[in-house]
Amino acid sequence: ESADSLLVNGDIDMVTNGNRIDLDTDNDTSIRASADDTITIEVGGSDLIALTTTSTFSCPVTVGVNDTGHDVKFFGATSGKYILWDESDDALIIPDSTNIKIGTGNDLQLYHDGSDSYIKNATGALKLATETSGIAVTVGHTTSETTVADNLSVTGDIAVDGTSNLDNTDIDGTFAVDGTTISL
Repeated sequence: ESADSLLVNGDIDMVTNGNRIDLDTDNDTSIRASADDTITIEVGGSDLIALTTTSTFSCPVTVGVNDTGHDVKFFGATSGKYILWDESDDALIIPDSTNIKIGTGNDLQLYHDGSDSYIKNATGALKLATETSGIAVTVGHTTSETTVADNLSVTGDIAVDGTSNLDNTDIDGTFAVDGTTISL
């Protein structure tokens, strides 16, 4: 081979060199093995990758390159629980009944159980808002029904296009029907 390559036929005895292979002249880039079956890759004097049954990466990890990605899958402790970055779909795939938990106390949870989708909030108010005043927040679709399963308070104006049943409704203030204001 050339002066820049190493060809080994047989074993390398790493014990005589402190269980390490130095990869440069200043000995700050190396591969070393330890008695606990850990392989550590050191670059620039810092341990960046430790490979064991539980691997540690102390540096940024990039999978693929821009416009040429790879699938990355993280498994949980329960069968069927994982998240998958699907490079061909450019999407994060999360199977049914696998929660996304947000907040120090897992205060906000998002999941789909196979039939319904859930946003569960355990602490404080769940606020749906826009960053700029005057931008509408739309709930539902023109042909879907939106159900409020508890009390509904409206602090601004309410507009109803279509029919409305106001049975058992407590209205404080005024409302307009076909342009006519009705005071209550």
